[in-house]
Amino acid sequence: MSKSQIDQRTAEGGKLTLFRKPHPKTGVVLNNWYCTIKLERGQPRTRISCQSSDYETALSFARKEMFRRQSLLEQGLSPVIKSFKHIASDFLVKMRTEVIKGSQSKANIDYYERVINNTLIPFFGNKNIQSINSLLIDEYDNYRINKRSPITGNVVKNTTLNRESVVLRKILQFSKDRGFVVSTPKIKTLKEVMSNRPALSKEAWESFNKFLRIWCNDLPKDDDNNIRDTLTNYYREALRDYVQFLCYTGLRCGECSVIKYKDVSYQADQNNNKYAVINVRAEEIGARKTGSRKAIGLDKYIETIIKRRKKASGFNGDNDYIFAHPIERIPSRLQGTRIKSFKKSFNNAVYEWSKYDTKLGTTEINGERITLGMWRHQYAHFRLSLAKVDIYHLAISLGHSVSVCEKYYSHSRPEQFGGELGRLIDTNP
Repeated sequence: MSKSQIDQRTAEGGKLTLFRKPHPKTGVVLNNWYCTIKLERGQPRTRISCQSSDYETALSFARKEMFRRQSLLEQGLSPVIKSFKHIASDFLVKMRTEVIKGSQSKANIDYYERVINNTLIPFFGNKNIQSINSLLIDEYDNYRINKRSPITGNVVKNTTLNRESVVLRKILQFSKDRGFVVSTPKIKTLKEVMSNRPALSKEAWESFNKFLRIWCNDLPKDDDNNIRDTLTNYYREALRDYVQFLCYTGLRCGECSVIKYKDVSYQADQNNNKYAVINVRAEEIGARKTGSRKAIGLDKYIETIIKRRKKASGFNGDNDYIFAHPIERIPSRLQGTRIKSFKKSFNNAVYEWSKYDTKLGTTEINGERITLGMWRHQYAHFRLSLAKVDIYHLAISLGHSVSVCEKYYSHSRPEQFGGELGRLIDTNP
Protein backbone atom coordinates (compact mmCIF):
# COMPACT_ATOMS: atom_id res chain seq x y z
CA MET A 1 0.00 0.00 0.00
CA SER A 2 1.32 3.44 -0.91
CA LYS A 3 1.98 5.85 1.94
CA SER A 4 -0.28 8.32 0.15
CA GLN A 5 -3.16 5.79 -0.03
CA ILE A 6 -4.89 4.76 3.21
CA ASP A 7 -7.67 2.16 3.68
CA GLN A 8 -7.56 0.86 0.08
CA ARG A 9 -10.61 -1.02 -1.24
CA THR A 10 -10.99 -2.55 -4.70
CA ALA A 11 -14.17 -3.03 -6.75
CA GLU A 12 -15.31 -4.08 -10.24
CA GLY A 13 -12.68 -6.78 -10.50
CA GLY A 14 -9.82 -4.48 -9.61
CA LYS A 15 -10.76 -1.75 -12.11
CA LEU A 16 -11.59 0.59 -9.22
CA THR A 17 -9.37 1.23 -6.22
CA LEU A 18 -10.90 3.52 -3.59
CA PHE A 19 -8.73 5.02 -0.88
CA ARG A 20 -8.24 7.94 1.43
CA LYS A 21 -5.13 10.06 1.58
CA PRO A 22 -3.41 12.33 4.11
CA HIS A 23 -3.10 16.09 3.76
CA PRO A 24 0.27 16.76 2.03
CA LYS A 25 1.36 19.24 4.74
CA THR A 26 -0.35 18.29 8.01
CA GLY A 27 -0.57 14.52 7.44
CA VAL A 28 -4.16 14.48 8.71
CA VAL A 29 -6.30 11.96 6.78
CA LEU A 30 -8.82 13.73 4.55
CA ASN A 31 -12.52 12.83 4.82
CA ASN A 32 -13.32 12.37 1.12
CA TRP A 33 -12.62 9.16 -0.77
CA TYR A 34 -10.45 9.07 -3.90
CA CYS A 35 -10.30 6.48 -6.64
CA THR A 36 -7.97 5.23 -9.36
CA ILE A 37 -9.66 3.88 -12.50
CA LYS A 38 -8.07 1.24 -14.76
CA LEU A 39 -10.13 0.76 -17.94
CA GLU A 40 -8.19 -1.71 -20.11
CA ARG A 41 -4.69 -2.81 -21.02
CA GLY A 42 -2.68 0.05 -22.49
CA GLN A 43 -4.76 2.74 -20.82
CA PRO A 44 -3.06 4.52 -17.92
CA ARG A 45 -4.71 4.65 -14.51
CA THR A 46 -6.43 7.93 -13.74
CA ARG A 47 -7.09 9.34 -10.29
CA ILE A 48 -10.29 11.19 -9.42
CA SER A 49 -11.95 12.60 -6.31
CA CYS A 50 -15.17 10.80 -5.41
CA GLN A 51 -16.44 13.99 -3.74
CA SER A 52 -17.91 12.20 -0.73
CA SER A 53 -16.83 10.96 2.72
CA ASP A 54 -19.41 8.12 2.61
CA TYR A 55 -17.92 4.95 1.06
CA GLU A 56 -21.09 3.70 -0.69
CA THR A 57 -21.76 7.13 -2.23
CA ALA A 58 -18.13 7.40 -3.30
CA LEU A 59 -18.25 3.90 -4.85
CA SER A 60 -21.41 4.78 -6.81
CA PHE A 61 -19.76 7.96 -8.11
CA ALA A 62 -16.63 6.02 -9.13
CA ARG A 63 -18.69 3.38 -11.01
CA LYS A 64 -20.60 6.02 -12.98
CA GLU A 65 -17.33 7.74 -13.92
CA MET A 66 -15.82 4.42 -15.00
CA PHE A 67 -18.84 3.53 -17.19
CA ARG A 68 -18.82 7.00 -18.75
CA ARG A 69 -15.14 6.70 -19.62
CA GLN A 70 -15.60 3.19 -21.00
CA SER A 71 -18.36 4.52 -23.27
CA LEU A 72 -16.04 7.25 -24.59
CA LEU A 73 -13.31 4.69 -25.20
CA GLU A 74 -15.69 2.47 -27.19
CA GLN A 75 -16.48 5.48 -29.43
CA GLY A 76 -12.79 5.92 -30.15
CA LEU A 77 -12.56 8.98 -27.92
CA SER A 78 -10.16 9.78 -25.12
CA PRO A 79 -11.61 8.79 -21.73
CA VAL A 80 -9.98 11.88 -20.21
CA ILE A 81 -12.18 14.98 -20.32
CA LYS A 82 -10.35 18.22 -21.01
CA SER A 83 -11.50 21.81 -21.05
CA PHE A 84 -11.06 24.09 -24.04
CA LYS A 85 -8.38 25.94 -22.08
CA HIS A 86 -6.33 22.75 -21.65
CA ILE A 87 -6.69 21.78 -25.31
CA ALA A 88 -5.66 25.28 -26.42
CA SER A 89 -2.61 25.06 -24.15
CA ASP A 90 -1.62 21.70 -25.69
CA PHE A 91 -2.18 23.17 -29.16
CA LEU A 92 0.24 26.03 -28.42
CA VAL A 93 2.84 23.53 -27.18
CA LYS A 94 2.55 21.73 -30.54
CA MET A 95 2.85 25.02 -32.40
CA ARG A 96 6.00 25.97 -30.49
CA THR A 97 7.53 22.62 -31.40
CA GLU A 98 6.80 23.34 -35.06
CA VAL A 99 8.52 26.73 -34.70
CA ILE A 100 11.65 24.95 -33.47
CA LYS A 101 11.44 22.56 -36.44
CA GLY A 102 11.01 25.50 -38.80
CA SER A 103 7.59 24.47 -40.12
CA GLN A 104 5.85 27.44 -38.43
CA SER A 105 6.93 31.07 -38.06
CA LYS A 106 7.28 32.69 -34.66
CA ALA A 107 5.05 35.51 -35.87
CA ASN A 108 2.31 32.97 -36.55
CA ILE A 109 2.39 31.46 -33.09
CA ASP A 110 2.53 34.93 -31.49
CA TYR A 111 -0.68 35.81 -33.33
CA TYR A 112 -2.35 32.51 -32.36
CA GLU A 113 -1.39 33.05 -28.73
CA ARG A 114 -2.92 36.55 -28.70
CA VAL A 115 -6.19 35.32 -30.22
CA ILE A 116 -6.39 32.36 -27.81
CA ASN A 117 -5.68 34.41 -24.69
CA ASN A 118 -7.62 37.57 -25.61
CA THR A 119 -10.63 36.21 -27.50
CA LEU A 120 -11.19 32.44 -27.32
CA ILE A 121 -10.41 31.62 -23.68
CA PRO A 122 -12.56 34.48 -22.28
CA PHE A 123 -15.57 32.84 -24.00
CA PHE A 124 -14.85 29.09 -24.03
CA GLY A 125 -12.42 28.91 -21.09
CA ASN A 126 -13.35 26.01 -18.80
CA LYS A 127 -16.05 24.58 -21.08
CA ASN A 128 -15.73 20.86 -21.79
CA ILE A 129 -14.20 20.47 -25.27
CA GLN A 130 -16.91 17.88 -26.08
CA SER A 131 -19.65 20.40 -25.29
CA ILE A 132 -18.58 22.79 -28.05
CA ASN A 133 -21.26 22.26 -30.69
CA SER A 134 -22.94 24.30 -33.43
CA LEU A 135 -25.27 25.98 -30.94
CA LEU A 136 -22.37 27.17 -28.82
CA ILE A 137 -20.52 28.30 -31.95
CA ASP A 138 -23.57 30.42 -32.90
CA GLU A 139 -23.45 32.01 -29.44
CA TYR A 140 -19.76 32.65 -29.95
CA ASP A 141 -20.46 34.25 -33.36
CA ASN A 142 -22.80 36.73 -31.68
CA TYR A 143 -20.19 37.36 -29.00
CA ARG A 144 -17.55 38.03 -31.66
CA ILE A 145 -19.77 40.29 -33.76
CA ASN A 146 -20.63 42.44 -30.75
CA LYS A 147 -17.09 42.48 -29.45
CA ARG A 148 -15.41 45.88 -29.60
CA SER A 149 -11.73 46.63 -29.91
CA PRO A 150 -10.20 47.36 -26.49
CA ILE A 151 -8.02 50.02 -28.12
CA THR A 152 -10.35 51.96 -30.46
CA GLY A 153 -13.73 50.91 -29.09
CA ASN A 154 -14.86 50.12 -32.66
CA VAL A 155 -16.70 46.95 -33.66
CA VAL A 156 -14.20 44.37 -34.85
CA LYS A 157 -14.17 43.97 -38.64
CA ASN A 158 -15.29 40.77 -40.35
CA THR A 159 -11.80 40.18 -41.73
CA THR A 160 -10.42 40.14 -38.18
CA LEU A 161 -13.19 37.85 -36.97
CA ASN A 162 -12.56 35.42 -39.83
CA ARG A 163 -8.86 35.26 -38.96
CA GLU A 164 -9.78 34.52 -35.34
CA SER A 165 -12.17 31.75 -36.44
CA VAL A 166 -9.27 30.07 -38.27
CA VAL A 167 -7.49 29.69 -34.92
CA LEU A 168 -10.64 28.24 -33.31
CA ARG A 169 -11.07 25.81 -36.20
CA LYS A 170 -7.48 24.61 -35.85
CA ILE A 171 -7.87 24.02 -32.10
CA LEU A 172 -11.08 22.01 -32.61
CA GLN A 173 -9.40 19.97 -35.35
CA PHE A 174 -6.46 19.41 -33.00
CA SER A 175 -8.86 18.07 -30.34
CA LYS A 176 -10.40 15.71 -32.95
CA ASP A 177 -6.98 14.45 -34.05
CA ARG A 178 -6.15 13.71 -30.39
CA GLY A 179 -9.38 11.77 -29.93
CA PHE A 180 -11.17 14.17 -27.59
CA VAL A 181 -14.13 14.74 -29.95
CA VAL A 182 -15.72 12.71 -32.78
CA SER A 183 -16.35 15.65 -35.11
CA THR A 184 -15.91 19.40 -35.20
CA PRO A 185 -18.80 21.87 -35.56
CA LYS A 186 -18.99 24.07 -38.64
CA ILE A 187 -17.75 27.64 -38.21
CA LYS A 188 -19.31 30.29 -40.43
CA THR A 189 -17.14 32.56 -42.53
CA LEU A 190 -18.42 36.11 -42.30
CA LYS A 191 -18.70 38.15 -45.47
CA GLU A 192 -15.74 40.44 -45.95
CA VAL A 193 -16.67 44.04 -46.65
CA MET A 194 -14.14 45.54 -49.05
CA SER A 195 -14.25 49.33 -49.17
CA ASN A 196 -12.22 51.83 -51.14
CA ARG A 197 -9.28 53.10 -49.15
CA PRO A 198 -9.38 56.89 -48.64
CA ALA A 199 -6.61 59.13 -50.00
CA LEU A 200 -5.93 62.85 -50.34
CA SER A 201 -5.77 64.59 -53.68
CA LYS A 202 -2.33 65.61 -54.93
CA GLU A 203 -3.09 69.25 -54.01
CA ALA A 204 -4.25 68.33 -50.49
CA TRP A 205 -1.16 66.19 -49.92
CA GLU A 206 1.10 69.05 -50.99
CA SER A 207 -0.81 71.39 -48.66
CA PHE A 208 -0.42 69.03 -45.68
CA ASN A 209 3.25 68.43 -46.42
CA LYS A 210 3.85 72.19 -46.58
CA PHE A 211 1.98 72.69 -43.30
CA LEU A 212 4.14 70.07 -41.51
CA ARG A 213 7.25 71.99 -42.54
CA ILE A 214 5.79 75.24 -41.16
CA TRP A 215 4.46 73.49 -38.03
CA CYS A 216 7.96 72.28 -37.13
CA ASN A 217 9.08 75.90 -36.65
CA ASP A 218 5.83 77.23 -35.20
CA LEU A 219 7.10 77.24 -31.60
CA PRO A 220 8.07 80.04 -29.16
CA LYS A 221 11.56 81.47 -29.79
CA ASP A 222 14.11 83.26 -27.62
CA ASP A 223 15.70 86.66 -28.24
CA ASP A 224 18.19 85.12 -30.68
CA ASN A 225 15.32 83.63 -32.73
CA ASN A 226 16.14 80.09 -31.57
CA ILE A 227 13.33 77.66 -30.73
CA ARG A 228 13.09 77.19 -26.97
CA ASP A 229 11.45 73.78 -26.89
CA THR A 230 13.96 71.85 -28.97
CA LEU A 231 12.54 68.45 -27.96
CA THR A 232 9.04 69.26 -29.25
CA ASN A 233 10.63 70.61 -32.40
CA TYR A 234 12.56 67.33 -32.82
CA TYR A 235 9.42 65.21 -32.60
CA ARG A 236 7.51 67.46 -35.00
CA GLU A 237 10.32 67.14 -37.54
CA ALA A 238 10.39 63.39 -36.94
CA LEU A 239 6.63 63.25 -37.56
CA ARG A 240 7.05 65.09 -40.84
CA ASP A 241 9.70 62.59 -41.98
CA TYR A 242 7.62 59.68 -40.70
CA VAL A 243 4.55 60.72 -42.70
CA GLN A 244 6.67 61.19 -45.82
CA PHE A 245 8.37 57.84 -45.31
CA LEU A 246 4.98 56.12 -45.09
CA CYS A 247 3.70 57.94 -48.16
CA TYR A 248 6.82 57.20 -50.24
CA THR A 249 7.19 53.51 -49.27
CA GLY A 250 3.69 52.18 -48.52
CA LEU A 251 4.81 50.60 -45.24
CA ARG A 252 2.46 49.98 -42.35
CA CYS A 253 3.02 52.11 -39.24
CA GLY A 254 4.35 49.16 -37.26
CA GLU A 255 6.73 48.23 -40.07
CA CYS A 256 7.97 51.79 -40.41
CA SER A 257 8.69 52.22 -36.70
CA VAL A 258 11.18 49.30 -36.64
CA ILE A 259 13.06 50.15 -39.84
CA LYS A 260 16.80 50.61 -39.30
CA TYR A 261 19.34 52.38 -41.49
CA LYS A 262 20.74 49.01 -42.61
CA ASP A 263 17.31 48.09 -44.02
CA VAL A 264 17.43 50.77 -46.72
CA SER A 265 19.51 50.33 -49.88
CA TYR A 266 19.46 51.87 -53.34
CA GLN A 267 19.33 50.25 -56.76
CA ALA A 268 18.81 51.26 -60.37
CA ASP A 269 16.86 49.70 -63.22
CA GLN A 270 18.12 49.11 -66.78
CA ASN A 271 17.34 52.74 -67.63
CA ASN A 272 19.45 53.91 -64.67
CA ASN A 273 16.39 55.10 -62.74
CA LYS A 274 17.31 54.90 -59.07
CA TYR A 275 14.92 53.64 -56.40
CA ALA A 276 15.08 52.74 -52.73
CA VAL A 277 14.64 49.17 -51.51
CA ILE A 278 13.35 48.78 -47.94
CA ASN A 279 13.89 45.43 -46.29
CA VAL A 280 10.84 44.73 -44.11
CA ARG A 281 12.35 42.22 -41.69
CA ALA A 282 9.18 41.28 -39.76
CA GLU A 283 11.33 40.37 -36.74
CA GLU A 284 9.74 42.71 -34.23
CA ILE A 285 6.22 43.17 -32.89
CA GLY A 286 4.32 45.56 -35.17
CA ALA A 287 6.06 44.39 -38.35
CA ARG A 288 4.81 40.83 -38.62
CA LYS A 289 1.50 41.09 -40.44
CA THR A 290 2.64 39.92 -43.88
CA GLY A 291 6.10 38.61 -43.08
CA SER A 292 9.39 39.67 -44.65
CA ARG A 293 9.30 41.42 -48.00
CA LYS A 294 11.00 44.10 -50.10
CA ALA A 295 9.17 47.42 -50.43
CA ILE A 296 10.05 50.00 -53.07
CA GLY A 297 10.39 53.69 -52.21
CA LEU A 298 11.12 56.91 -54.10
CA ASP A 299 14.89 57.25 -54.09
CA LYS A 300 15.51 60.99 -53.74
CA TYR A 301 12.85 61.51 -51.06
CA ILE A 302 13.92 58.53 -48.93
CA GLU A 303 17.56 59.60 -49.13
CA THR A 304 16.65 63.12 -47.97
CA ILE A 305 14.60 61.81 -45.06
CA ILE A 306 17.44 59.55 -43.89
CA LYS A 307 19.97 62.36 -44.03
CA ARG A 308 17.71 64.55 -41.88
CA ARG A 309 17.12 61.76 -39.34
CA LYS A 310 20.82 60.94 -39.00
CA LYS A 311 21.67 64.56 -38.39
CA ALA A 312 18.83 65.20 -35.92
CA SER A 313 18.80 62.13 -33.65
CA GLY A 314 22.51 61.58 -32.97
CA PHE A 315 22.05 57.87 -33.69
CA ASN A 316 23.18 57.03 -37.21
CA GLY A 317 24.75 53.56 -37.12
CA ASP A 318 23.56 50.76 -39.38
CA ASN A 319 21.73 49.07 -36.49
CA ASP A 320 20.07 52.28 -35.25
CA TYR A 321 16.39 52.98 -35.81
CA ILE A 322 15.58 55.67 -38.37
CA PHE A 323 12.80 56.99 -36.15
CA ALA A 324 14.48 56.96 -32.75
CA HIS A 325 14.24 59.01 -29.58
CA PRO A 326 17.04 61.63 -29.60
CA ILE A 327 20.18 61.62 -27.51
CA GLU A 328 18.71 64.43 -25.37
CA ARG A 329 15.71 62.27 -24.38
CA ILE A 330 14.94 61.82 -20.69
CA PRO A 331 14.93 59.22 -19.18
CA SER A 332 18.19 58.09 -20.74
CA ARG A 333 16.97 54.49 -21.20
CA LEU A 334 14.78 55.76 -24.08
CA GLN A 335 17.66 57.32 -26.00
CA GLY A 336 18.07 55.60 -29.34
CA THR A 337 15.02 53.36 -28.88
CA ARG A 338 12.35 53.40 -31.56
CA ILE A 339 9.46 55.85 -31.40
CA LYS A 340 6.54 53.45 -31.13
CA SER A 341 3.75 55.85 -32.06
CA PHE A 342 3.21 59.34 -33.47
CA LYS A 343 -0.56 59.06 -33.06
CA LYS A 344 -1.12 61.93 -30.63
CA SER A 345 1.13 64.45 -32.39
CA PHE A 346 -0.28 63.41 -35.78
CA ASN A 347 -3.86 63.99 -34.65
CA ASN A 348 -2.82 67.44 -33.39
CA ALA A 349 -1.13 68.19 -36.71
CA VAL A 350 -4.20 67.19 -38.76
CA TYR A 351 -6.43 69.36 -36.57
CA GLU A 352 -4.10 72.37 -36.90
CA TRP A 353 -3.84 71.81 -40.67
CA SER A 354 -7.64 71.92 -41.00
CA LYS A 355 -7.55 75.38 -39.40
CA TYR A 356 -4.46 76.54 -41.32
CA ASP A 357 -5.79 75.66 -44.80
CA THR A 358 -9.53 76.29 -44.73
CA LYS A 359 -9.87 75.21 -48.36
CA LEU A 360 -7.95 71.91 -48.51
CA GLY A 361 -7.34 71.17 -44.84
CA THR A 362 -9.61 68.53 -43.31
CA THR A 363 -9.73 65.90 -40.58
CA GLU A 364 -11.84 63.41 -42.59
CA ILE A 365 -12.02 61.90 -46.07
CA ASN A 366 -15.42 60.58 -47.19
CA GLY A 367 -16.54 60.43 -43.57
CA GLU A 368 -13.43 58.53 -42.39
CA ARG A 369 -11.04 60.15 -39.94
CA ILE A 370 -7.54 60.74 -41.29
CA THR A 371 -5.10 58.40 -39.53
CA LEU A 372 -1.42 57.53 -39.88
CA GLY A 373 -2.40 54.26 -41.53
CA MET A 374 -3.92 56.26 -44.38
CA TRP A 375 -0.52 57.17 -45.83
CA ARG A 376 -0.02 53.58 -46.92
CA HIS A 377 -3.15 53.97 -49.01
CA GLN A 378 -1.88 57.36 -50.20
CA TYR A 379 1.22 55.59 -51.54
CA ALA A 380 -0.93 53.09 -53.46
CA HIS A 381 -3.21 55.85 -54.75
CA PHE A 382 -0.32 57.90 -56.12
CA ARG A 383 1.42 54.86 -57.63
CA LEU A 384 -1.74 53.99 -59.55
CA SER A 385 -3.09 57.44 -60.42
CA LEU A 386 0.16 59.31 -61.11
CA ALA A 387 2.93 56.79 -61.75
CA LYS A 388 0.71 54.26 -63.60
CA VAL A 389 2.34 51.36 -61.78
CA ASP A 390 1.18 47.83 -62.58
CA ILE A 391 -1.18 46.65 -59.85
CA TYR A 392 0.60 43.27 -59.60
CA HIS A 393 3.92 44.89 -58.68
CA LEU A 394 2.13 47.29 -56.33
CA ALA A 395 0.57 44.32 -54.52
CA ILE A 396 3.99 42.72 -54.01
CA SER A 397 5.43 45.93 -52.54
CA LEU A 398 2.43 46.40 -50.22
CA GLY A 399 2.36 42.77 -49.12
CA HIS A 400 -1.20 42.33 -50.46
CA SER A 401 -2.73 39.78 -52.79
CA VAL A 402 -3.59 41.16 -56.24
CA SER A 403 -7.32 40.60 -55.65
CA VAL A 404 -7.27 42.58 -52.40
CA CYS A 405 -5.25 45.34 -54.06
CA GLU A 406 -7.81 45.59 -56.87
CA LYS A 407 -10.74 45.76 -54.45
CA TYR A 408 -9.08 48.38 -52.28
CA TYR A 409 -7.52 50.62 -54.90
CA SER A 410 -9.29 50.15 -58.25
CA HIS A 411 -10.98 53.54 -57.69
CA SER A 412 -7.56 55.17 -58.00
CA ARG A 413 -7.36 54.19 -61.68
CA PRO A 414 -10.90 53.27 -62.77
CA GLU A 415 -10.13 53.67 -66.46
CA GLN A 416 -7.76 50.69 -66.34
CA PHE A 417 -10.32 48.35 -64.84
CA GLY A 418 -13.16 49.76 -66.86
CA GLY A 419 -11.11 49.38 -70.03
CA GLU A 420 -10.35 45.75 -69.27
CA LEU A 421 -14.04 45.01 -68.70
CA GLY A 422 -14.93 46.91 -71.86
CA ARG A 423 -12.56 44.79 -73.93
CA LEU A 424 -14.16 41.65 -72.57
CA ILE A 425 -17.64 42.93 -73.44
CA ASP A 426 -16.66 44.01 -76.95
CA THR A 427 -14.93 40.75 -77.83
CA ASN A 428 -16.77 38.96 -80.66
CA PRO A 429 -17.73 35.33 -79.95
